[in-house]
Amino acid sequence: MILYVLLLIAFFIYFWCKVRYYTYWKNRHVPYEKPMFPFGSMLKVLTMQRNISEVCCDLYRKYNRYRYVGFFNMWSPAILVCDPEIIKEVLIRQFRSFGVWIHVPHNVDRTLSLNPFVLDGEVWKDVRGKLTSQFTGAKMKNVIPNMVHVNGRMMDYIKGQLRESCDEINVGDLSLKFTGESVYHYAYGVDGGSFSDKCPHPLEVAEQICTRNQLGKVKQMIAMMFPSLGNLIKCTFIGGPITSSFKEMILSVVKYRKDNGVTSKNYLDHLSELKSMGVPHFTSEDQLVSHAFTFFLDGTETTAITFSCTLLELAKKSGRSRASQT
Repeated sequence: MILYVLLLIAFFIYFWCKVRYYTYWKNRHVPYEKPMFPFGSMLKVLTMQRNISEVCCDLYRKYNRYRYVGFFNMWSPAILVCDPEIIKEVLIRQFRSFGVWIHVPHNVDRTLSLNPFVLDGEVWKDVRGKLTSQFTGAKMKNVIPNMVHVNGRMMDYIKGQLRESCDEINVGDLSLKFTGESVYHYAYGVDGGSFSDKCPHPLEVAEQICTRNQLGKVKQMIAMMFPSLGNLIKCTFIGGPITSSFKEMILSVVKYRKDNGVTSKNYLDHLSELKSMGVPHFTSEDQLVSHAFTFFLDGTETTAITFSCTLLELAKKSGRSRASQT
């Protein structure tokens, strides 16, 4: 009798969840990935077969004939936008109308919680306005001399590896070294030692963001899928709190330049000026470090992936490799 009652209760819970949550996109006539109770569209994420970005990539390939497709993060409805024009509308013109999926409380990670990626409302608008002035076309042209300088170091590093009878070079690590060092040079005016040190600082920070170890992936999954639990055990969407060595590096550079009257007119100097002017959301050391980390987070791993894929294609097609040199 008790078993029948439990089965009946389970059936009603299943039916209620299916009607209450899983008909959301159907009722709105939006194409969607059929959910599986109680995992929604995230069964492969929970079983560690795929990460969230891979699941979204699979959805895009399956439904790219539509302008957008609905799916379910457990019980919560979510949407993947496939149309570039709608993406532009969401990210630029109508950003304030869309809630932030990822939220990082200040007590979980004081650095990451101030990143524009996890901000919303007026705070996001104010921070974005102050930072985007550093990403104009004219400003970005200043990146080129730094990249040329770092490229020279990378070529010396590759030649050194070949002299040591190294038959293969890990393109993934090489790309991460290049992009990490480029960001350190351009944004902070710092030599990261990516092609000289055995454990370069940019690579150390980048490895933490990538969360390549299994524990980091579990923490990332918890933060994305179960935010309340993630906040309790202090997990963020990059796996864990930002390394203290990054904060120490940024603050030591700022202090040195202030004490010695050194100006570099780079991204870090811009943040220091905003802090000295008392601009809201740029007044504390944590805020300064957070905005400095934003550049590293946005510019290192994503660029490294593109760079490594490009190198792979050039290596596979030597004819195109020679053509690209001319």
